[in-house]
Parts: sequence; structure tokens; C-alpha cells
Amino acid sequence: MRKYGILLVAVVSLLNLSCDEEFAPKIPFEEKYFVYTSLKGDSTKQIIMVARSYDVTNFDPKSNTSAPEIPGCIVEVVQQGITYRFRDTLIDRPDTSRYGPKMAAYVSTEFVPGAEKNLSARVILPNGKLITSSTVVPPQMFIEKSVFTIGYDRNSTLYGRYTLQWRTADLFLYVPKLEIFYMRDDKPGVFKMEVPLEYRTVNKKLEVVYPPVSTNRWVSYDYNAIDSAMAKISEGYDFKGMFRVVRAEIRLLVYDTNFAKYYSSVNGYLDQYSVRLDENVFTNINGGLGVFGSYMMTREILLFDLDYVASFGYRVR
Repeated sequence: MRKYGILLVAVVSLLNLSCDEEFAPKIPFEEKYFVYTSLKGDSTKQIIMVARSYDVTNFDPKSNTSAPEIPGCIVEVVQQGITYRFRDTLIDRPDTSRYGPKMAAYVSTEFVPGAEKNLSARVILPNGKLITSSTVVPPQMFIEKSVFTIGYDRNSTLYGRYTLQWRTADLFLYVPKLEIFYMRDDKPGVFKMEVPLEYRTVNKKLEVVYPPVSTNRWVSYDYNAIDSAMAKISEGYDFKGMFRVVRAEIRLLVYDTNFAKYYSSVNGYLDQYSVRLDENVFTNINGGLGVFGSYMMTREILLFDLDYVASFGYRVR
């Protein structure tokens, strides 16, 4: 899922930042510590990474072969007065090109961040150094629809789009995903089809565009893209009546203010309304660098207009 790509890019960026800044030829090496996590509001499994910067004998940071992750720490997160101790363990390393297949990490399978809850973290390194941080979990979002059922305004909407929006005064980072759920007579179970945001012509080639990571408080799907996803459900089948569209579902990942500020500081402008941070890369770690963040998942079922579904030849009952 795209969210994991976002998290991996963030970790790599933090570690590369330490190397690039520390290994300029005339700057003496100073060991720094990193704490990174995005605690998941839709899961009981949470992972926190603790790492250190490192020195090399030459000027190429990639020549380092010793894993930067630090085992043996005490890692705790407090929510509503309850302390959750994360266990010191090994997890699979996403990229094994430089280090071994396993990496030191801190995992909890008992802690679920609650919406709008204050979280505080405490990390005690093996050398006794204390690192702290805090965050507030994003809320569940109320999603407003441009029309009650998808397709109802297919031929009358002025801009030819189906729009979803949510209202909040805080700076968050959003990752929306719209999927169609359907059934078919020849196979058991429920199937799903992701809906693109739109199709765009680039260098005379048609490209599929999905919703980007953004601070926008809305997402607007081109009806041509929705039509295309609906048609692909039965692609290659002459008899369309064997398919039944059940529903659509919007899943909205909402990353907290800390993660939004970090992502913005690394990537610059996210959209025309974003403010670029030209200062150093954002961190909210006291005693180190990194990001202690969280996200919340909002799911909502969306209905289809029956006439719109029937126009593709699908069953509506």
C-alpha cells in the first residue's frame, strides 16, 4: 500500500540527512540519534525505530556496512496514563543491499492509538541518554459528498467530477483511496477495483493518476475515471449481467501534524496552498532527530445510483 512507501522514504531520508550533513570534509563527526515512527490508529501492531548516525573513513556514506539501528533500548509510549512497553526485537529489513536481512526495532502488539488522544514517548538508550517526544492522534473525519449516490449527477454535474471533502482547522497529511466492491456469478467472494483520480495525457501518452499525498481537505474524481473503473469490472466478458456492484468505499489515511510538517519540509510544496519550509528538516524529537507521529484511518461506505450501475449492464438487485 502506498502508505508504507511514504514511511520507508521518510526513514531513508532521515538517515541520509545525517550522513550528508555529517560527512562534509571539514565538519567533525558528531554522533546523533534518531527516533522514527508513525503509530497506526487502525492496528494493534506498532513499530518504533531507533538509530544512530555513523562515520566512515572516506567521503561516501554508502560505504558503511554496520547497521545503524540500536538494540537494547527501553522504549515506552504513554496514552491516558497507561504505559506501553515496546519489546526489543528483530524485523525484516525492506532493503538488504547494504545490511543484513533483519533490523533491530521496537514492537508492541497491545497498543492502539485512540483518535484525538495525547501520546508521549520515552526512549532510554543503552548509554543512558534519554530521548522524548509527543504527538496528538488525528481525529476520525466526517466525509461530505458532492452528491448522495455515485453516478446520480453523472450527466448533469457542471465539472464532471465526484467530490469528497472533510473539514478541519489543523494541518494534516491525507492519503485517500476509493475502491469499488463487486460480486460475480462465476466466482465466490467479493472483489474490488481501485478508482483512479483521473487520466492525464503526458507526452502524448495517457497516464493513470491516483490521489497523491496532500494537505488538501478534499479529493475530486473525474467521472471518466469512475466510468473506466466500472467498465473494467467486466472487461472481456460479453454477458455483463453476471456482475453485481455492491458498494464503494473511501479510505482516508490522516497523518498527524508532526508527520505533515516533516513531509512538507522534505518535499517542499505539496500543493498550491502549502507553505514551504526553507529551514532545516522538521523534527519533534527532544534529544535527537526524527519524527514521532501517528495516523488515523477513516472508512466510509458510499452507495451507487442504481440507474448508473444498470447503464453498464450490471445487476442492481
